Amino acid sequence: MPPATVAGMDLVRGKDGELRVLEDNLRMPSGATYAVAVRELVEPELGAELRPRGHGDYLAQLGEALRAAAPAGREEPTVAILSDGPENGAWYEHARLGRELGLPVVTPDQLELSRDRVFARLSRQRRVQLDVVYRRQDADALTGPDGGLSELGKLLLPALRSGRLRCANAFGTGLADDKLAHAYVERMVEFYLGEAPLLRSVPSYDLSDEGDREAAMERLDELVIKPRAGFGGHGVTIMPRASEPERKRALGVVRRRPERFIAQEPVEISSHPTIRGASLRPRRIDLRPFVVTGAAGQAVMVGGLTRFARGAGEMIVNSSQGGGCKDTWVVENSAA
Repeated sequence: MPPATVAGMDLVRGKDGELRVLEDNLRMPSGATYAVAVRELVEPELGAELRPRGHGDYLAQLGEALRAAAPAGREEPTVAILSDGPENGAWYEHARLGRELGLPVVTPDQLELSRDRVFARLSRQRRVQLDVVYRRQDADALTGPDGGLSELGKLLLPALRSGRLRCANAFGTGLADDKLAHAYVERMVEFYLGEAPLLRSVPSYDLSDEGDREAAMERLDELVIKPRAGFGGHGVTIMPRASEPERKRALGVVRRRPERFIAQEPVEISSHPTIRGASLRPRRIDLRPFVVTGAAGQAVMVGGLTRFARGAGEMIVNSSQGGGCKDTWVVENSAA
């Protein structure tokens, strides 16, 4: 099975009109069902002359990819979505995916380990052996800070090692979400594939590298500072737009622990008319396409999720920072 069954990229368009990859998301990219939900709200309001393409069979292909990830010999595998429960910020998506794909959504306290097999207690009377778990938890490790197994690790690792359980997306895919890894993606594509990336990345500086650090520190006030392990827009400082206290705080932490941060060239990302109150206002947007990889290859969700910043001039679109989402249209060219 592929290490990352589902991948999501955050794409932005700058003043030059070119789409670039701002970040990669392989650990647990969320938002596909948000796109579906927004389309359900918008589509009834569209006239007959305007019908954007549907999202394709993305959800069906996701279900097929999850079932195909099962250990050999399991002809009717049992797949479950592993969630933190309603307190998880993406709980709507977990529950919606469960309904769409006909999969149970389980939390760790419903799991039991027996003879290197993991079982899920779905009700008082019903317990089933799991063949695949689609991991959608905030936790990204099977071990704790001391190196010992976490409670989740004690449940899953024996079954994963025995081959009786498969996990999608696999533990360790969060390595690609590290902002530092993203800084080297273009070079990795060129080295391993021998070709230039079709989509360029937003230029990034590795602040743990002496040469990169010297170049970045000379113009740090012009760049964007990001914690390597951050997600959801947390900890990001857009230096040209930051207040003086924010700039001093960012400079201080970068000078003390440069290896924990990257610097990125700022992108004046594009805007789109967005309903605010009773009128349309420009708001900054990005696009998150979703790619599912299964036994039959890759499939891309038609359209994907467009995210927007709620405040005028704001550049961070993440939902955890108050951002919203809107329908993404792919319209056939009738003149073609």
